[in-house]
Amino acid sequence: MDKGQCCGCRGCEDVCPVQAIRFYRDEEGYEYPEIDGEKCIHCGRCRSVCAFREKEPEDYGGTAFYEFQAGAEDRRKSQSGGFAFALSRAFIERGGVVYGCVLDEGFRAVHIRASDMGTVERMRGSKYVQSDMAGIYGALAKDLDGGREVLFIGMTCQVNQVFKRFGGRRNLLLADIICHGAASPRLFQEYIQYWEGREGRLLGYCFRDKGFGWRNAHIETLVFQKRRKSSDIWASIYYSHHSMRPACYHCNKTVHHSDLTMGDCWETGGE
Repeated sequence: MDKGQCCGCRGCEDVCPVQAIRFYRDEEGYEYPEIDGEKCIHCGRCRSVCAFREKEPEDYGGTAFYEFQAGAEDRRKSQSGGFAFALSRAFIERGGVVYGCVLDEGFRAVHIRASDMGTVERMRGSKYVQSDMAGIYGALAKDLDGGREVLFIGMTCQVNQVFKRFGGRRNLLLADIICHGAASPRLFQEYIQYWEGREGRLLGYCFRDKGFGWRNAHIETLVFQKRRKSSDIWASIYYSHHSMRPACYHCNKTVHHSDLTMGDCWETGGE
């Protein structure tokens, strides 16, 4: 397949009526679909559901709003203004659920479901690596069909795919993040292994540590048993543009199906 035309959202896998599609990891750690020719019934649903194929730009004709979470502690813990956390808290307090990205115990970026603030807390912070969406569509369908209010936060390609699958539901709010690209999960795992080979088992990781100041926000912090280390190595790798998923170089960022778009508001008159 043309890897430049697949963002790894797993939407095709979700809609296949005969489970003929499975995802495999390539040498860079990215996931791609593989079709079992013996199971496939050639219904075409996998192609029709692919949001990445949408190429027509949209005319927004809307108004831009700038917002940040006023609480100093929430801003400090978050990597931007804390708006995603504030929005998530509003959904949880109303009895809703939130879908977002966390780093799991193995420091893999994965999308999970949160129905309590403890789980939402794990979603705080930027993750400069692609997240795994395995199992998310089924959980979304169950919550939406059950009438729960749902907030989904992800990259534009992930949000577009959720919209393609569930768009029009009144109990679904989609929020995408201004994205610079999806870095290789395998490369990030090898990066973690590099540090563990030097310092021992990694206990905690932050992609952007605000303790170094807002203007130095791309300094990472790694927590080991005996010490904390700071580095800008991963940021250098990420912004070198050599670690991105092939589809990121073909992304049509003008196609947005989100209700809200979030990102850093640099140079807007204040911090």
